[in-house]
Amino acid sequence: MDQEPIEPGDATNYSAAQVERGRQLVARDDNAEAQQVHTRLELGDLVLEAVGGSPVSRFAADIGITIGMANEYRRIAVACDAELRTLLATSAVIVPYSVLREVAVGYSLDKAAKEEERASAEVAESNRRGRVEKLRALMGEDGRTRVTAKEIREAIGAVPIPNSASAMTPARYVEQVATRVDVREAVIAHLASDPESVRTVTAAYLVDRPAALKAAVKADPEMAAHVRAAVDRRPQLETGAVIPTQNPSPEDTLAELVSALGGGKPSEDAQLAQWRKQLSDRLSGIRLLLDQFPASDVAVRADGALHTRIRLLASDMTAWADEACAETRPALRIVGGTS
Repeated sequence: MDQEPIEPGDATNYSAAQVERGRQLVARDDNAEAQQVHTRLELGDLVLEAVGGSPVSRFAADIGITIGMANEYRRIAVACDAELRTLLATSAVIVPYSVLREVAVGYSLDKAAKEEERASAEVAESNRRGRVEKLRALMGEDGRTRVTAKEIREAIGAVPIPNSASAMTPARYVEQVATRVDVREAVIAHLASDPESVRTVTAAYLVDRPAALKAAVKADPEMAAHVRAAVDRRPQLETGAVIPTQNPSPEDTLAELVSALGGGKPSEDAQLAQWRKQLSDRLSGIRLLLDQFPASDVAVRADGALHTRIRLLASDMTAWADEACAETRPALRIVGGTS
């Protein structure tokens, strides 16, 4: 992964011990929700300790988080005074990080409210204290075990936002894991260990490179389906669009593929082998049905309608088997007796 650019004035005088501590906290950040808020507060405190108010990009890269994460954790650590930290530490009520972020910095406040707080430190501190009191009131409710982000946003009048899990797109998930070098390497290692994943990634790379594509498909015929899928995933070109010669269209790429496959059809032997495998798989499914539903159980538990269906199916299967195996049935051999 390319390292994020070093910002002008970036702090570099932090210690190896601080870097190691940061890496330990980042590794611990995936633990239980109840502990996550404390871990991220510790990360914010560590960023303050290591670089103060200086740019954070080098330290963030060294401990394995993004610049945005480092800045956010530092900002929240500054906003969490002793009163708020004591409230979190002395209560059994779970306060997720998303809730702390709302209370500490008004993360989901509308634009006007945020601008008002940026314009006046006095207003910002007054609003922050008001948010802390609203959190305290929620945490003090009878039977309360957890405060949700939705509840705190409603309490402080913040802009409602979708549940983060439901709002996450696949691309956003990829973007997040790509910021963690260890996670990214683990994902790549997992993909590399799975032949189907390797073919999918390779096809996506080769779909615009017909010459290399033909060689890959010849070496591994199973690549064909993955290439077709890669073509299908590509955005459709607008009608009448001019296609540069150096960037072949999906149709041209498929034409190259068809040529490489000798007409795009598997050989007769390959087709027969595939057909036999499909039949074998279906027969295995019937065998599984018999094993999963023993006749003794069916006799007792099935109703009349099911018994009728079973008999009809058995009759059809018997007729099918007789016809299917007629040519391979061994001839009867009559052995004469002795008088």
